[in-house]
Amino acid sequence: MPADSRLIVALDLPTRAAADAMVETLGDAVSFYKIGLQLLTGGGMDMAADLKARGRRVFLDCEHFFDGYGHDPDYGVSLLTEAFEAGACGYLLKTVSAVELVGAVSAAAAGATVTDERISKRLMERWRSKRPLVERLTPRETDVLRLLVKGSSNKEIAATLGVGGLLP
Repeated sequence: MPADSRLIVALDLPTRAAADAMVETLGDAVSFYKIGLQLLTGGGMDMAADLKARGRRVFLDCEHFFDGYGHDPDYGVSLLTEAFEAGACGYLLKTVSAVELVGAVSAAAAGATVTDERISKRLMERWRSKRPLVERLTPRETDVLRLLVKGSSNKEIAATLGVGGLLP
């Protein structure tokens, strides 16, 4: 039976084995899965990657990593980064309206990546504050780079920078 893109199965199961059994039982009838929080922390990332490799869409329940339930906020950022790398197509908070949820799920089932704007902003702020956009060169590295751009050889660079005798 071909997969129905309107059908979404929530894998809110306690173990990866139970979720694998559910996916096996459903076979090709389902193309879109939501991995619940309990499974997410117990092998759900690997499952997301496996489902993605089989051509399935995956949505992850990550809400509690951003809503103050005692988790380090950076853990939520790491978790979502890992989730998207594993093939997740989106995430939403449970506070979205029914209309927003239906629209997001329909868009994700059609192949779009769906994210909650509030969390996206928090992620971007955190990523930007922790990672420089461009790693800065030291003054010495900048000197070497300028000489390389001019076409200088290693020997010429060494002589110009006063490190002669170190290079052939």
